[in-house]
Amino acid sequence: MKPLALLSSVFALGAASAAFAVEGPMPTTDQLGVQIIYQTSAAQQCFNAAQTGTDLGFGLEHCNTAVIDPMTIYRAQTFVNRGIIRFDMGDNNGALSDFKIALN
Repeated sequence: MKPLALLSSVFALGAASAAFAVEGPMPTTDQLGVQIIYQTSAAQQCFNAAQTGTDLGFGLEHCNTAVIDPMTIYRAQTFVNRGIIRFDMGDNNGALSDFKIALN
């Protein structure tokens, strides 16, 4: 009888410690199986850079990521934001191209 009681108490203690092992929401994975730790949106980062006009290189990288992401909802708006960033960086031809794509 003692081994059974000891085994059940060890199991209960193990289950309780496993339940409290992770705090906060569990990380999710994207379509490629890459673990997502921070829930940031490339399209949102692109918009922020276009709106503030600061850290344009960082914003352009996020815009490039957002326009190739098949899950991007605001595709035309992202092209407009990328066009604004390209214009601010002096790439007039790239900006015009992005604006044309956004219109289509």
